[in-house]
Amino acid sequence: MGEAFTAPTQATQSFHLVKPEYAESSIRRAIDENRLNEDDAALIREYVAEMRTPGGTGTAWANKDTPAPVNRRRFI
Repeated sequence: MGEAFTAPTQATQSFHLVKPEYAESSIRRAIDENRLNEDDAALIREYVAEMRTPGGTGTAWANKDTPAPVNRRRFI
């Protein structure tokens, strides 16, 4: 396998930005647009925190998965 199949390193970190505030901004934006209330936001945050426990998933997963329950809320 070549370089294209290697994991991100410190040298390539700028191309793999994973910031924890991305998940929170999805929740904040939904609250600001009245698509989500604070109680629902607290449940989503609790769910994400539970999934991020040791041995669970990481920040990248939280960034990817947090918008799903936020967007599903409008249909429930």
